[in-house]
Amino acid sequence: VGAAADEVAAEAAADAAAVVSGLTGMCRSLGVAAQHVLTAAPADAGTDELEYVRRLTETIATLATNHITVVPDPALRAAFLEALLGLTRYPSLEVLGAALPAWPGLLRGMGAELPGTFHRPDKSSGSGVFGVQQS
Repeated sequence: VGAAADEVAAEAAADAAAVVSGLTGMCRSLGVAAQHVLTAAPADAGTDELEYVRRLTETIATLATNHITVVPDPALRAAFLEALLGLTRYPSLEVLGAALPAWPGLLRGMGAELPGTFHRPDKSSGSGVFGVQQS
């Protein structure tokens, strides 16, 4: 029983290492693809090229949101996130729309939200929008 458990554990560890290796390779490849897109002339609206850029951006955003913490190389993580950030500057709202949803989750994952620090403004007369409405 002990040898079987050791074998299962070794197989699970090998599988996990293969997943991490695959995600690392995917990050490198998608980062290269993003750099090519960002250095090329912008795609025209309604073209297959723009659809490619949108789908590439969705893929990068999804990978960044759900799996970037698994990549062991901090430099690769940073370069991958820089590629995603670069795609937010692409001159197409379709591409921007694909990139933006990733950022709130990424920022939350890095501890950007500070619980308990948001205070609702006083709704008394003369404060904020409520005060303007009362005038």
